[in-house]
Amino acid sequence: MTKEKQTKKRIRNLESNRTYKLGDITVVVGDNTSFQPIKACQPLRELLQAEWPSGDDSTLVKACLELIKELLLNFIGSHFNSRDLRQSEFVYLQLRRHLVKLRKNSHVELPPIPSDILGVEDWITSIERALVKATTEPENAGEKPEQKNKGVDALTDEIETALGNAADPEGVEGVIEVLKFYIDELLTYKDYSELFAGLMGSIRYTLVYYKSKYPFMPTLPVDVAGVKEWITDFERASVKATKEPKNAGDTNKPKKKLKPLSERAAAVLELLKTLPEHRGMTGPKILETLDAKSINIDQSTLTKNIIPELKPYGVKNRPRIGYYIAQ
Repeated sequence: MTKEKQTKKRIRNLESNRTYKLGDITVVVGDNTSFQPIKACQPLRELLQAEWPSGDDSTLVKACLELIKELLLNFIGSHFNSRDLRQSEFVYLQLRRHLVKLRKNSHVELPPIPSDILGVEDWITSIERALVKATTEPENAGEKPEQKNKGVDALTDEIETALGNAADPEGVEGVIEVLKFYIDELLTYKDYSELFAGLMGSIRYTLVYYKSKYPFMPTLPVDVAGVKEWITDFERASVKATKEPKNAGDTNKPKKKLKPLSERAAAVLELLKTLPEHRGMTGPKILETLDAKSINIDQSTLTKNIIPELKPYGVKNRPRIGYYIAQ
């Protein structure tokens, strides 16, 4: 390639990309990206779900940090390439819930989770310093009395996973269902309220994402005790908002047409339509039933491809109940 052609190619690249410099990181963002945050986080998810040692876990923490560093460039690029703030917040939410899990797993006290992706680089640096400090202090010098309750940890992990699965850019209904399902059980652990700080951070962060879509949303709860009252206030405000007269022009808007379904998604939808009212079907049961009809689908394809395709058709998911069509 001649010098002249190389120069023209560089100019074209500069014109079609945007460059951002954040500390030691330089991000070049093209006009389009095909970044899939949930799929990208799979190795980090598997590492966090592994059995962590009861003692020194610094090696696992460092391994997680290396994975996060690898993901950081793509997440920052997606942030700058997002259509709006809501989309960038939704993308970061896919990584943030794993950061919360890391903070909970680690025996070293880690700093609070940053509010957006741009703060993650400094957050990693702070953790690396904390790990160095932990190795230089005398053994047991900073050890705190054991206070974590396994029941609380298991419950908060289950709720955070359910919140992540229920998060839908189109509406908050799934998140509300998760909170209503778990809140009474959550309130039985009154003696461990201080352990719910991380969970409350996840709940508040998830609800903030929907605030622009629901302008009548009440002030977010500050603790677990306030979540139940917040749900009641939100539902009342939602009912009131639906009763208010709409603009005359709204009635003339054409209804949104549903996209045609893939063959396997249509099979799942028809199966859910056969369920009795107020009944659901779990993912494994769906796969088993369809397999008997020679329709082969794996769990990953069901949750990552088919269920998102069916959401416009009213398909919802409820913990311990399964998938159902909302009436």
